[in-house]
Amino acid sequence: PMKPWFRGFKGAVEDLGNDRWKFSGIAAQTSDAEIEITELPVRYWTQDFKDRLEDIIKGEKAPSFIKDYAEYNTPKNIHFVIKLDEKHMKNALSKGLEDTFKLSKTMTTSNLVAFDGQGRIQKYDSVLDIMEEFYHIRLKYYEKRKVRIETRVRAFANNRSNINLMFFKRN
Repeated sequence: PMKPWFRGFKGAVEDLGNDRWKFSGIAAQTSDAEIEITELPVRYWTQDFKDRLEDIIKGEKAPSFIKDYAEYNTPKNIHFVIKLDEKHMKNALSKGLEDTFKLSKTMTTSNLVAFDGQGRIQKYDSVLDIMEEFYHIRLKYYEKRKVRIETRVRAFANNRSNINLMFFKRN
């Protein structure tokens, strides 16, 4: 089966079976009291993660285990540095950073809906069905492109021949 892919996603993608996939962010311990998060799961937006960190720091629902955090995000890269106490760091590492910071999401690929070759919405059973549908359409366009390129090359070659003949006739 084909593995789901998202442009720019650097995290892990794991097949859970039955058309279910797990997308995990990237977190690593950088010192005794710091954790660096450099990727969030697919469809987990930076602002949502930041709001979650703020909620944890406030400690309204549960005791706070985060001292502070800094963000160095760019439009293309995620980068959070989170500061923890040593006690909380041990707990986070034993529980797992992915679970502690909820850095995973699951998605299914069973609901595949796309426009077909005639522009109508259609539900597909698998990714291979989509590929089969559009393979023939793409093949026609590749043939048209090949004919167009061949025509241009012939025109260019004929033009070069005419120029060479004109040059040699003058001399």
